[in-house]
Formats: sequence, structure tokens, C-alpha cells
Amino acid sequence: MIKQLQGEVLGAQCHTVIISAENISQPDVPYPTRARRVRKVVTALSEIGDVTPVFVYRQPDSWLESYYREISGNGAPLAYQTPAEYLVNNTNVLKFGEIVGAIEDACKARSVLFSFEEALKGYDDLTFAFLDECGIDISKKDFTLARGTRYPSTCNAQLQIARLTSLMVQDQTTRQNILRTFYRQVEDTDQRSKLFSPQDRRQIVNTFCDASEGLFNDRGIASPREAWLAQIKDEDQPQEAVIPESYMTALWTSGVINGTSIQPVPLIPSTPLEPHTGDHIIQVNLHDLNRVSHERHMADQMASELDYMRNSASWRLTAPLRTVMRGIRRLQGR
Repeated sequence: MIKQLQGEVLGAQCHTVIISAENISQPDVPYPTRARRVRKVVTALSEIGDVTPVFVYRQPDSWLESYYREISGNGAPLAYQTPAEYLVNNTNVLKFGEIVGAIEDACKARSVLFSFEEALKGYDDLTFAFLDECGIDISKKDFTLARGTRYPSTCNAQLQIARLTSLMVQDQTTRQNILRTFYRQVEDTDQRSKLFSPQDRRQIVNTFCDASEGLFNDRGIASPREAWLAQIKDEDQPQEAVIPESYMTALWTSGVINGTSIQPVPLIPSTPLEPHTGDHIIQVNLHDLNRVSHERHMADQMASELDYMRNSASWRLTAPLRTVMRGIRRLQGR
């Protein structure tokens, strides 16, 4: 992809390339893994020219709801979790200061940093705020901006279908194909109440601001905490989604089209189950599935961090010393 981009840049003879890809920041992985992955991307992009990172931050409870809708609606690995469960298990995505630090370290450059809400106060479109903040002098008349929703998100009923699919279909590729087919068959509803409770939303804001305090102080940015907290109203409670019958029909059809019947995943109960006959119903705790999946996710992260450590320069440089120490311990009978 980078080679193709290089060819396009050289062919266009341009001096500035803007790449909009928020997932490059890797918000849902630990710092060492994030730093390693970002370095790979930056090293490749550096073949084209200097890389300047740009961050646009927004009210974190609104951002996290949008992010949760995206990953759950797309059938990601943890898409079966409720919003509250996802928040408990993934507070690392709110450590904005660490995310900025990892990317600045990889780019060896200070980032451009500005607020989404503040930018929209002075501009008709965020694109123009971005250009001005980055010091890119381009006339507005050179742009043709599309209007309307550019990246529609799932409504609450569609989100429930996505969670249901993630519970019933273990293979990620299969369930994502099912969901893509499902979305093509249905229209979204007007069910878009808040996914997080007011208490959770306040927790999100406070966690984000606590983790970003050093970054904001360094940049001379006043803390947005109080303004963000003032936007959270107690009456904005999550509402139970009502799933239309047409959605269930579309889900079943999507399963058939993608060559699979929708079957429940085997859940792991808290206690051993007695042998049973077909006329018995077994109840299992969803939190057991959450716990097992979370522990597996953490084990994968630890393996990734160990791999990063073993491939680091310091690990290679100290290899002879570790060999000598193992020899000494053997001689000492340890």
C-alpha cells in the first residue's frame, strides 16, 4: 500500500499528503504494542517524506460511544460485550496522553493537537479547521465537500443484532460477513438513545482528563473537564432497544446466504453441569464468557509485549550476559 502511495505522490508531484486513519493510533492495545506498530507505519511513510501526527480530540463519552458502535456493529472480537462491560474491560482506550506520546515518539515530531468541539465553533466544516491548524494554505474554493452523513453508525436495534450475532457465531470473518449482508437488507430505526449511563459517562470524562492532564498542561490547554461534565444530563438514560421482527428475518436470511445456520456459541458455566436430556434448559452466566474472553485477550497482549521485548535492541545486546549467568548458575548447582 505504501509503495502504491509513493507512486501516486510522485505522479501527482505534490508536496503534502494528508492521511486520515484514526485507527493508526491503536487505542485498544497496550503501549509497547502500540509503539511498535506505529513505528512500522511511520518508517514506511518516512520513505515518502517527513511525518507530522495530528490529533483531534472530542468529548470522550461521545467518542467512546461512537467507537463502541463501530467495533460492536462490525462484529469485532469483543463485540458481544454490553457498553458497561466494555468500559470496565477497556479503560486503556481513554489514556489519550499515552496514545499521543507513543505516536510522537515514533514520528520524532511534536503533534498538532486541537479540540473537535472548539474547532466547529469557528468553522463551517472540520476540514477547514484541520487545514488551518496544520498551516496548510489552500483556498476553500478548491474544495467540494459532500454534505450529509458520511459514516453512518448503527442504531441501537442494529447494535443489539450485532451483539446477538457475536454471541452466536464464533468465527469473526463469518459473523462480519453475516452483518454486512444484514445491513444491506434493513433500514436503521430512530432508536439512538445514549448507550452509557450518566454515571458511566462522568467516569469516562474523568478518566480521560486524568490521563491527559500532563499533555494538556504541556500544551497550555485549559482542562475541558468541567465543560464536558456539564453536558451530561441525568435524564439521558440508556433505553432498551426494540428489535423489529424484520431484523430477525434479515438475520436468519443473512446466515443462510453466508452458508451458516445461526447457532449459539458454547458458553462456559460457573459450575460443572450435570448430564442432561434434551428437554432440560441450561442457564449459564454471560459474565463467565466475558471473563474467559478478557483473560484470553490479556494473555494475547502479554505475548505480544514479550515478543516486542525479545526483539528489542537491549534484549539482543544483553544476550551474551544472560548466557554467562546461566553458565554460572549451572556451575553453582542451581
